[in-house]
Amino acid sequence: MKRKSFLILVLCAAVFTIGAVAVLLTRKPSIRYQVTFLPSLGGFRTDPYGINDRGQVVGISETSTGSVYMFLWDKEQGFRTLERFDDPPHMGGLFINNVGQIAGTMADPNGNQRAYLLDPKGSKQMLGTLGGKQSGADSLNDKGQVVGSAEVPGRNRHAFVWDAVNGMRDLGTLGGPVSNAASINDAGQIVGFTETSDRRAHMVVWEPVSESEGHETPADVGSNPPPSASSPPSGDAASRPSSGYRMIDLGYAGVGPLTCEINDGGLVVRRFGMTSGKTYFMTWTKATGSRTLDFVSGSGWPCGLNEKNQFLIRARPTGWKMFGRVFNRRHQCYLWDPNSGPLLLESHLSVKDILHFTVRELNNNGQIVGVLQTKDSNQVRGVLLEKIESEKPGK
Repeated sequence: MKRKSFLILVLCAAVFTIGAVAVLLTRKPSIRYQVTFLPSLGGFRTDPYGINDRGQVVGISETSTGSVYMFLWDKEQGFRTLERFDDPPHMGGLFINNVGQIAGTMADPNGNQRAYLLDPKGSKQMLGTLGGKQSGADSLNDKGQVVGSAEVPGRNRHAFVWDAVNGMRDLGTLGGPVSNAASINDAGQIVGFTETSDRRAHMVVWEPVSESEGHETPADVGSNPPPSASSPPSGDAASRPSSGYRMIDLGYAGVGPLTCEINDGGLVVRRFGMTSGKTYFMTWTKATGSRTLDFVSGSGWPCGLNEKNQFLIRARPTGWKMFGRVFNRRHQCYLWDPNSGPLLLESHLSVKDILHFTVRELNNNGQIVGVLQTKDSNQVRGVLLEKIESEKPGK
């Protein structure tokens, strides 16, 4: 009798377990994203780079013959080509602000890469250099200020800020030969990196200062010892006026790609790579200093920080190797929310059978642009991701 009761209990437990697994497998995720495929020019790849709060998307698209054009798309006016790129393999990113201005990098008639600004009417202005031949744009704010890096005499590159009144200004370094400005907010705060005199890369924030502040005696920059390579930096600050900007040293930048973003609230999101192969993601504000997020990956970088302090993470490339090649390689892409942490986006898309997927940019309305390829397609398509509102209970 006891044996029979035991078998009945085991059978009931098995049925319950199978039922629970079936429910989990068939239940829709509580957060889902509708995928809209952007139009293309018929070539292999359409790649959106940026999106503003008006839903305007800027990127590049290939034709069937291999020509590459810049495009602008939104739901109201559709897909428009802006200009052709003669040297697309060396083209940098594209950035669009809420005014509709576009900043980017393209080859001039001599083959030199130059930063430029395109206004909504199609008028293009080349932004020049700092005395060398090359420059590149890395960010644009709603006031039309552009930041990036440009060659100085001798071919080293320095961080720059450009505006229509002052032109291109050199933001300087912490004693080393190289610096780069990666992101600018509407208050004119800039985040990027610079080398110190011992050639170590430090993350820095450049803050605008008044003319009277600009003549103050500079503080001793770079005197803080860099943090150990075995732990994330502490974010101690130092300052020095430079071209109308005060430089705040956030400490050693780590190894690997030096990526960072800043939003209008002054929040900085940055990557810190370790020699052990681990990647940390960190935030910084003047009030809180540096904080390490509870998320560690083998690799990856942040992008698309918005005013809700949400940002995208492209992390952990996956795939399998055979005959020296990597197949089915794609990044694990997350949306980081300060309240709920990381959300693995691929598990929440309305499209199945995904072969390749990565994200590019996020706006303040939560819209995300990226690229996606399904197993039944021979094209890598640009996509717009929009959160689907949760269904009401009982529906």
